[in-house]
Amino acid sequence: MLALVRIFAPFGTRSFWRDALRHAFIGGYEVFKWMLPAVIIVRLLRFWGLDAYLNYFFAFLMGPLGLPEWTSLVWVAAILANLYAGIAVLAQLGVNETLTAAQMSILGTVMLIAHSLPVEARITQTMRVRFFSIILLRLGLAMLLGICLRFGYAAFDLLQTELSFAWMQPEATQELPLWQEMLIELRTLVVLSFLVAGLILLVEIMKVVRLVALCEYLMQPFLRLLGISSQLAHITALGTLLGLTYSSGYLIVEAKRNSYALHDLAGAVIFLSLCHAIIEDTLILWVLGADVSAILFARLFISLLCVGLLMRGMQRMQLLTHLFIAQPKRMKA
Repeated sequence: MLALVRIFAPFGTRSFWRDALRHAFIGGYEVFKWMLPAVIIVRLLRFWGLDAYLNYFFAFLMGPLGLPEWTSLVWVAAILANLYAGIAVLAQLGVNETLTAAQMSILGTVMLIAHSLPVEARITQTMRVRFFSIILLRLGLAMLLGICLRFGYAAFDLLQTELSFAWMQPEATQELPLWQEMLIELRTLVVLSFLVAGLILLVEIMKVVRLVALCEYLMQPFLRLLGISSQLAHITALGTLLGLTYSSGYLIVEAKRNSYALHDLAGAVIFLSLCHAIIEDTLILWVLGADVSAILFARLFISLLCVGLLMRGMQRMQLLTHLFIAQPKRMKA
């Protein structure tokens, strides 16, 4: 009884709610800040008629995934900006469209594996993982898993119910003046920002009741199977749960403070690039209709498999090591 009182005691303090709400507000603001330019860019592309050319250019990627052409802009927005920018484009383009639950699961999965590539590849580069190698790995793995999910869901006739995104912009189905359409889109961004803020607040509560710590503890055996040093287990678990961008400062400081082996550090960073923010991002895509079999379990499995093979391959092939790890420069005599 006393232990329960100690666990839940922070909920009765002002400092906890002040800090938790501040983090939630900052997170919601960051999401709004990222999504607003994406909406404006898509609006301009549609106004100039350039979205048709982009759809045609990226259609070859959507075909093998079993996705309609218009979803290419959703993934491109996520790749260039972040996951929330892709969701904003989905809210804008998908208002008069439908996807099956299987298609939404595939789209959500490829977005989760390959998003924010310019920013996150730069973060991993600070820890000696090569910039273009990690980008190509994430894009290739996203396509591979997406294709496997497509044929898997089709073979067993799973998740074939249709999803509508009209709830994101209910008034957008009728002809409205431009200023009213912009107000509707602005309202959508605000709603999505509050949704993200609520999810961040939920994660803060999960930290207090030790659920996040439990997740870290449960993840350590999986990391050992990958051949990653146990010294990096807590760092990898933190990034996997909270996200690569959010935890990047801590990761960079720890990498500089401790002399981890390059192979171990590279393995941890590559795994984080493929599978991070598994609580927050999974919840967001689940709310939009994606199934956890794809956005959580399949993504986690293929990330573990890929990094496990890479770690063992780098131990045997020097070429593979050079492809992914930038060796430290030797000092001139």
